[in-house]
Amino acid sequence: MGVISLDRADSLFWLGRYTERVFTTVKMFFKYYDRMIDQNENAYQKFCMDLSIPDVYGSRENFVKNYILDEGNPDSIISNMKRACDNALVSRDDVSTESMAYLELCLQAIRRARGSAAPLFELQSVIDDIYAFWGSIDDCIVDEEIRNIVKCGRYVERMDLYLRLGYGQAALDKEFAKFSKRLERVRIGYNHEKYQELAALLARRDEYDELRRKMLVTLQGIF
Repeated sequence: MGVISLDRADSLFWLGRYTERVFTTVKMFFKYYDRMIDQNENAYQKFCMDLSIPDVYGSRENFVKNYILDEGNPDSIISNMKRACDNALVSRDDVSTESMAYLELCLQAIRRARGSAAPLFELQSVIDDIYAFWGSIDDCIVDEEIRNIVKCGRYVERMDLYLRLGYGQAALDKEFAKFSKRLERVRIGYNHEKYQELAALLARRDEYDELRRKMLVTLQGIF
C-alpha cells in the first residue's frame, strides 16, 4: 500500500462528506416536506436554521423547488451532489468506474425531478443509489486505507448533521464508534486533542442536549 498524498486524501475525504450530506439531507427533506404539507407550511425555516443555511426561499413552494434543484444555490441538494461527483472524478483511479456510476445516477435523478410531477419519487432513487454506492465502495476498492478515508468523511458529515438536526445520543454514539474504527486505520493528519475532547463530551450523557453546540464545534476542529 503506497503513501496517499494530502490532495488525494482530501478528495477522498470530501467525497465521503458530500455523498453523506446529500443522503442525510434528502432523508430529512422528506420529513420536513410532510410537516409543510400537514402541519406548518413554514417548517422549512427551522430546517434552514438547524443547518445554518440562509433562508433565501420565501415560501414553501420555492423551498421545495429551489432547495432541490437550484444549481446556483451552494446549499442545494443538486449543488452538493455535483461536488460529490467532482471529487469522485478527481479520485477516479481510486474509487472505480462502477462506484462513480452510482453517483452519476443520483445526479441524473435529481435533474429528472425538475420536470417531474412527482419529484419526491426521483429523490427516493437518490437514496437507493447512494446505498448502492457505499456497497460498491466495499466491493470494488481493494485498498482498505482508501475505503477508510472515504468513510471517515462519511461519518464526520453524518455526526455534523445529526448534531445540527437534533438526533439523540444513541445515534451519535453509534456514528462516533464507526468513525473511531476508521480513523485508527488511516494515515491522515487530524487533531488528536479535539478527537479526545469529543469522546469526553459524548461521555457526559446527562448533558447531551446542553453540549450539542460544543460537540459540533469540537467535531469541526478534528480536521
